[in-house]
Amino acid sequence: MESAFPQRRSDSPPTFSPHLSTSHPAYKPQGTVLLNTAAELKSYSKGEEDLLENQIKAIHATGANVIVTGAKVGDMALHYCNRLGIMVVKLSSKFDLRRLCRATSATALPRLTPPTPHELGHCDTVVLEEVGCACRPKKLLLRCISSL
Repeated sequence: MESAFPQRRSDSPPTFSPHLSTSHPAYKPQGTVLLNTAAELKSYSKGEEDLLENQIKAIHATGANVIVTGAKVGDMALHYCNRLGIMVVKLSSKFDLRRLCRATSATALPRLTPPTPHELGHCDTVVLEEVGCACRPKKLLLRCISSL
């Protein structure tokens, strides 16, 4: 099972690319789709997968290695992020997302698009720690250490 956290500690300077949503809108057919062969089944959503992979690769090409989102993360988007070594963190509070953007000098983007260099934020280290004991559910703490 793939995790939303491919790495627990990043000592190389990570850049934040906060997005409001990293899930790709799924194609929902209005009727019944008849697939006769295995090749048709494999190629059914290939165009959408290629589009999402190209978007994630374009974000990675800008130098972003951490994506912070306020919305759900789709399984396919998580797969491509894990493949490229991009850490994905979901913050459930829009206020926490705004605070993180302010602290890292990042700009929250409304869509899954490659950020420009002035939209990227920066911090020196990203650490993900588990807080709690074995008898209670654990909470995850994201600590960004920045020298800005």
